[in-house]
Amino acid sequence: MKPQVPTIEEQEKLLENALSQVKMEAFQMKRCLDKDKLMDGLKHASTMLGELRTSLLTPKCYYELCILFQNISQLVLFKFSRLLSI
Repeated sequence: MKPQVPTIEEQEKLLENALSQVKMEAFQMKRCLDKDKLMDGLKHASTMLGELRTSLLTPKCYYELCILFQNISQLVLFKFSRLLSI
């Protein structure tokens, strides 16, 4: 039996949910890192990474999610390197 491919509307909703979840976790992670709470920041980073584990998005939608994640990860790497160098 072949798995069903989500419709365009379902794809948009899945992408919207994933993007908002990544943005929220990134915000929370940044707040934790600003307060030097490394472990809490890592928990938010882990949750954010979990959003990338999906097979429901089309390649185009997944790419859009990856682009957002890539932009956020550059900021996160800077914050982590700052915390670890102290």
